[in-house]
Amino acid sequence: MIQGALALLGSALLHAAWNALLKRERDPETAVAGVLAAALAVAVLAAALDPAPAFPTRAGLGWALGAGLFEGVYFFTLAAALARASYGAVYAIARGGALLVVWPASILLLGEGAPWPTLAGAAIVGA
Repeated sequence: MIQGALALLGSALLHAAWNALLKRERDPETAVAGVLAAALAVAVLAAALDPAPAFPTRAGLGWALGAGLFEGVYFFTLAAALARASYGAVYAIARGGALLVVWPASILLLGEGAPWPTLAGAAIVGA
């Protein structure tokens, strides 16, 4: 339980730090393009060096490509928002907005519950 909480906090810290670094860039859209290009190069190299099949099924490849596409769109829209608005506003909307989009999907697709305290918290975030 504690390891999971620490991993969650560490992830949040890294995410906030990445956003803050991106906000400091004079041209966040160009900076994020460079980061994505470097990440793609590392991923291709790792896949090439791994002897196991990267995508044993076509469906797996499709899901991976779709996830990569959506992640790229997220990064570019985040960079565009950081270029035009304050860090506090962008970070709050991006993190809270993601919660309000992903959490209902987890209820519908994964069968997770929606107790009233959770619904109340989501309503507060939405407000």
